[in-house]
Amino acid sequence: MKLRLTLATFVIASCMTGASAADKVVIQTDWQPGFSHAGLYAAKMKGYFDEAGLEVQLLDGNGGSAAVQLVGAGQADAGWASIATVAFARGNGVPVKSIATYMRASENALIVPRGVQNLKELEGKAIVTTATGGVTPFLDTFIDAAGSRRDKFNVITVDFGAIYSTYMTGQADALLSGAVSAIPEVSHARESDYITFDEVGLKLPGYGLFTRDEVLEEKTDVLRRLVEAVGKGWEYALNGNEEEVIDEIIALNPGKQFDRNRDTWIEQVRLLKPFFYTESASEDLREGRPLGWHSQEEWSATLDLYRSVGFAAHDASPEDYFTNELFPAP
Repeated sequence: MKLRLTLATFVIASCMTGASAADKVVIQTDWQPGFSHAGLYAAKMKGYFDEAGLEVQLLDGNGGSAAVQLVGAGQADAGWASIATVAFARGNGVPVKSIATYMRASENALIVPRGVQNLKELEGKAIVTTATGGVTPFLDTFIDAAGSRRDKFNVITVDFGAIYSTYMTGQADALLSGAVSAIPEVSHARESDYITFDEVGLKLPGYGLFTRDEVLEEKTDVLRRLVEAVGKGWEYALNGNEEEVIDEIIALNPGKQFDRNRDTWIEQVRLLKPFFYTESASEDLREGRPLGWHSQEEWSATLDLYRSVGFAAHDASPEDYFTNELFPAP
């Protein structure tokens, strides 16, 4: 009887140990919870992390650059931020790289009044930007790619807190910003549209997961499961479930003072979808490559853009900045 009890106790203890043996993963995000984290929270809500055997902790951040530095310094296993920021850091010696770029194209764009079809229509007018904006160094290249010249515009630089109001009050007729972030904020005062970097042929990646080189080597299997779970989360969030996911973000963060209201967040998640499912990303999906896959061709174009402004070395290779090894072979 005693032997049977001991064996039963051992079996129960073993099952309990197995049930609690999920791999812990700390993800450093770029900001406090918001629309750009919808896929991460969807993965939590739908149990995709649990199914992958992962116990995931999401840490609020204080900007994409800070998130990259923290991951690079070993303060988290992985990070969530604009991969364009990750690439800039990589070019400056921070040992991080993208492991999944779910948002294939950057939301960075020139916000323009509704009805404006191209940049040449705004020649002679003002463009507002901010000195601390991560995309500001690319403004001249953007203007050239759009078929115009910098000297055709009056470029106004303001503090970040004044950038929307400068555009909304008509002090500028174009705003360099993130389209998904800006459109819901400015359109109530000034109906607006946007011209993306992708539209003028400039390739900048959007949001994704990244890690440092050491973690990629040591926790390959854990990261592989993480990449798949987050991909499922984004597919769920972007396909008609925006309201449910936003409500989950709010419910899981009680007491936090958010800088956007619920309806704005829902609109922003809906605006995100075209940047995830770009033409090239959709083609990859049809060919069996999952959401988050890195395109060699697009990354070559990104590095060309970075070299043009001194953000990447001339001998830099796309493989220095990303890996597809965590995805199953197509």
